[in-house]
Amino acid sequence: MRRILISALLLACGTLSGGARAGVYLASDNPADQPIGPLVTKDEVKPLPYELFKGALDAQRGLLADKLLSKEVEQKRQEILKKIAALQGKVFADSATVNDQINLSAYLIWTGKYTEAVQLLDPLARGEQRGNFMVLSNLATAYQLAGQMERAPGYLQQARDHWPEIWPGLTPEQLKFYRQVENYQLRQLLRRQAEANQPGGGRRQHEGVDAIFGSADAPVRFVGAGGQYEAGALAPAEKEKLPKDALAIVQQLCLWQPLDTRLYWQYGELLNAQGPEYINEAYKVLEECVDPRNWDSTELRAHRRTLLENRPQPPAAQTPPSILPERHKLVLGGVAAVVVIGLLGYFQYRELRRRRS
Repeated sequence: MRRILISALLLACGTLSGGARAGVYLASDNPADQPIGPLVTKDEVKPLPYELFKGALDAQRGLLADKLLSKEVEQKRQEILKKIAALQGKVFADSATVNDQINLSAYLIWTGKYTEAVQLLDPLARGEQRGNFMVLSNLATAYQLAGQMERAPGYLQQARDHWPEIWPGLTPEQLKFYRQVENYQLRQLLRRQAEANQPGGGRRQHEGVDAIFGSADAPVRFVGAGGQYEAGALAPAEKEKLPKDALAIVQQLCLWQPLDTRLYWQYGELLNAQGPEYINEAYKVLEECVDPRNWDSTELRAHRRTLLENRPQPPAAQTPPSILPERHKLVLGGVAAVVVIGLLGYFQYRELRRRRS
């Protein structure tokens, strides 16, 4: 089933390397290149349905994994590696354009070659391309995923300062949405740095989701009206702190950071906040965070237990009616038959004796 979903995803999106994603961009002026992630239209931003999003995320994780999930992802990874080799050849020959280098950096990031992406983009960002938002954004992402989080915020801020209103291959609505997502990416980085600088910062990061929604002093708390965690509910006061497109924003960030379990956990909490009909999907996300992702958090395990206890159960399978009579009816029928046969035999015996007499 999962392979079918991933195949459908690849067909629907064209390729895993087509289009732009928040934080990682391809320089393409082809309108047919659609981004992987929420659907951005003139009227709204639609998050991906759970199963389609899960297939997209697994495909992105597969590009980074030694053991790939499917033949489709394996094929796509090989295609990207070939593109990397071709573009690196142009870089070595000093014939690569700026767009070639932007595309090469995206492919390197998607396959986990973060340091190579940094080495490629850093000279561009400090030179003539210091105003190119794609160069700056890709470089910030490469630094973040390479573990050099202190270098990423500055480049993200520069990318925001040079954000265009028009760009080939992207609609104004897409540009607006991606800039919004990168605002939350910057907030994520800054608040994680602040946590890390506090006593016990590493443990604090594991215990809760990123405080990217709401203010720094009053971030969103995923609790019900009574102040405790509830399945399929979020307190109205907390819901007001969420932006309209919170679910789509976190989906896009997850696709850009496919190995970030803490971010994926927040996606599960947002699903649960959508209402009771999303409890089962939210439970699946939190269950995956615990196993196989092994995220060590007491709060996460408690929330997962609440969702498990309240998840809707499938209707019990009904036993089809038997075509055979019930056992007691068979017994009574057999006794009655013996009695009737016995009486008939007795009367026949009496009649024979009478005739002989």
